[in-house]
Amino acid sequence: MQAQNTEILALLGAMVEQLVKSETSKPKAEPETLLLKPREAAEKLGLPYNRIRSLYLYDDTFPAFKIGQRYYVNIALAEKWVEERSKN
Repeated sequence: MQAQNTEILALLGAMVEQLVKSETSKPKAEPETLLLKPREAAEKLGLPYNRIRSLYLYDDTFPAFKIGQRYYVNIALAEKWVEERSKN
């Protein structure tokens, strides 16, 4: 009985070591960028660039804004924006 317990403990110890090694060896995921340039947003949303351009220029409900001379799209909000409109 004691030999079985020793074997089980050794096996559990090996499993824990393997789990720790596998967790530490995983590459860290890069955080997703929140703001994208319009061309990048078009690619991510699967829409033509010209459509994205007309949205950020003429549709105040589209989640884009201007910093200096460049426009940026909040991609998380844009995905929700597209999802809401696709329901209708």
